[in-house]
Amino acid sequence: MIRIILCFVMSVILFAMPISADETERLQAQRRFLLTGMRAEREKLRSGQVVITGEHWNTTPALGKQRLAVRFEVYFDLDSRRYRYTQRDYVQYQTAGMEPQTKASLWGNPDLPKGTTADGIEWVAALVGGTIVHTPEYDLHNPGGHPHVTRLASGAATGTAVREWDFSTFGLVDWLVFESRQGFEQILDAFETRLRCHSVETNSSGLTCLTLQSDWTQSEIWIDEKQGMTPIRLSRRDRKDSLKETSHSEIGWEAMHGAMVPVTFRISTVHREEYTEGYDLTLEWSHVNEPLDPKVFTPAGITESAGAMIADMRLGQVVVERVHPLPVSPATPKPVAANARSQWGWIILVNLVIVGGGFAWWYSRRRSQST
Repeated sequence: MIRIILCFVMSVILFAMPISADETERLQAQRRFLLTGMRAEREKLRSGQVVITGEHWNTTPALGKQRLAVRFEVYFDLDSRRYRYTQRDYVQYQTAGMEPQTKASLWGNPDLPKGTTADGIEWVAALVGGTIVHTPEYDLHNPGGHPHVTRLASGAATGTAVREWDFSTFGLVDWLVFESRQGFEQILDAFETRLRCHSVETNSSGLTCLTLQSDWTQSEIWIDEKQGMTPIRLSRRDRKDSLKETSHSEIGWEAMHGAMVPVTFRISTVHREEYTEGYDLTLEWSHVNEPLDPKVFTPAGITESAGAMIADMRLGQVVVERVHPLPVSPATPKPVAANARSQWGWIILVNLVIVGGGFAWWYSRRRSQST
């Protein structure tokens, strides 16, 4: 017990000791080296197509631990500034206290996960997500479960339920940043200018731990310098609560076509003692730094429904048209069925021609004989 108290006192003293100017400059130089290296390595990934599957789980006092399958599909081409995100995720609700109409619509949907806990509490999960496309010419939004598409001005489709992944941030984000969907440059800017560099240490395995602090939190980021400067683990701790861990993430990387890409990603958080949440994901890449079919960034590429319509709202006045236009073919004349009257008309006409022709032949022959 005495040893534990002494260790705690020594850690407090060391933590409170001022850092010398030389040590500060050394830490700053090491931080710049790590962040510059990570930026350069992440920028090697220029385009890709990836399918992400796994589980979104959470634990609550009422519902216990629940696991729901999720699926995401992402296409991106950084050089042409084209991005597509498709998400199929679920949000759980207790049915107690729901409006009867809402409960009936959710509970009666056979495609939605639902169940009852051991304590008899009913729950149902509502589908969230859809598809978002960003291009320099337009944005597209296709809500989950609907075939129709909205076309907006470029940059106008914001605040949707679709999660827009930035793979460059994986391994650098805690749960709060993960949920806020900040981009790679925003995160590096915070690491460089808004967070204090507390320490940079390398262990016997060659992994470097970069520790950054704010007034409220401390984040430890473990970086594998030998494998593409990849961040492989992050732990965010609460400085106001004895450095208790409140968010944790781990990521696995693999080299593909000249870039390091994430292949596994796990992130979790403790909202309160009794409420936790997280994702366990696997990423399967089919294209890395290879050309993508331009169709995947068009309305026809994000919905296969033959009757899907697109509402173009870029000019203020809504213009509605088909996503998949019907094929245009020349009209084929339809055969007209002859009726009884027309049939008799043709018979009489043919007989008149035959009789008239026969009479003309008889008359001509008779005159020739008389002469």
